[in-house]
This record gives sequence, C-alpha cells and structure tokens, in this order.
Amino acid sequence: MKLLLVDGSTIFRIGFRVLCATAEDLSVEGECGDAAQACLQAASLVPDVLVTDLHLPDRNGVALTRELARTMPSIRVLLLAPQGPEAIVHQALAAGATGYVLKGQPPEEVLAAVRAVGQGQMVLPPGVTPPAPRPVGRNERNRAVAHAIERLSQRERQIFDLVVWGNSNKQIAGRLGISIKTVETHRGHINGKLRVHTSADIVRLASLWGMLSAPAATNGTNGNVAHELPQ
Repeated sequence: MKLLLVDGSTIFRIGFRVLCATAEDLSVEGECGDAAQACLQAASLVPDVLVTDLHLPDRNGVALTRELARTMPSIRVLLLAPQGPEAIVHQALAAGATGYVLKGQPPEEVLAAVRAVGQGQMVLPPGVTPPAPRPVGRNERNRAVAHAIERLSQRERQIFDLVVWGNSNKQIAGRLGISIKTVETHRGHINGKLRVHTSADIVRLASLWGMLSAPAATNGTNGNVAHELPQ
C-alpha cells in the first residue's frame, strides 16, 4: 500500500517512516511539509492513502482533504492529528476524509487505521460517533451554497476556512503572513460573494454545506467564533 505523508514536523515524518518500515504491506513513497507540495506529490505518486496532519503551514488538513476529494477522488485521506472536538472529526469526514486517528494512539492502532482507510473503511478516534446522515430535503439549497463558495479565490478560500475554524482577523494575518488590513479586505470580498455579514454567518453557511456537523458556538457579542482549533 503506497502512502504519502504530509506533516510540518520533520521529526514526526521520520518517526512515521520508521513505524511503517516495520510493516511489509506499507510503503511511504513520499513526504512533504505543506499542502501545496502535497497536491503536487499526490498528482505524481498517486498514493493509495495520503496521511496528513490537521495543522499545516499553508492550509489546514481539512482544506487539503477537500481539494483532493475534488481533484483526485481515488486517493483516500487519513487525518493523523492531535485530539480535537468531535465536530472537527466530522468536518474532516464531510470534506472527504475516510478516517481520523490521533497521534497519541498506540502505533499498532495507527498502522491498523492506515490499512483500514486504504481498504475504504471509515476510521474514527476512540469515543467519537459517526456523523448523522445529512437531511435529504435541502439538495437544491446545498448546491447553491456550494456554487457560491466555489466562486471564492484561493486566498479567500483560505481565509474562509480559517474563519470557520474560529480564527480572528489578527490570527489569520499571523497564520498567512499578511497584514490585518489585507485580511479585512478579503473578508469584505467573501462577505459580498456569499452575502453574509459576520463570522457566525460564515460558520452557519459552512454547516449548511456539510463542512461542519453543527454550527460552532459564538460569543454572542461581536460575531467572532468562540471555538478554537487545538494548537
């Protein structure tokens, strides 16, 4: 089974390679540290399973999963990431991931998860329940929302994802290496294209599109999302 590993930590990538070397049926054919390189290597190597962290320098693992599901749907994705709320796991599955396993799980469980995902089986962390099926009566509305989101530019989509994950404009600027003013300008374009006004509106829109199992909570004062990604 051919694997592509995506993780910002070189030390972790080395450790994962060593772990997979103990399994005759698994082969790490490539590795990289960010989503941009992951897309390039995935197109070149066409691995059976792409194993990615949740936190990447340029995009989060869910955004990478969504991109691969759109461009290379034959590649199965396993999120190998830190502990997080159940909603994050559900969001990864909604984006197209086949499984989600925790970095803190025993090595044999991680290897078992890789094999299961390669065979098309859903893998969830301990204690996480499968997401409920989406309601079937909103297909037209969902397609309209999806079309609106697809109109976003790549940078706008990055910022959209970070807003959904609870980042403030200051945090987004820091993560992307741009000014807060630039973030605010992009936020204005996003709001105009999607016809929304606040971060809470964006989260609700993401939930409607199936990117979250439920809308994230807000603080009720300025519309900023209160839910934060685990660091």
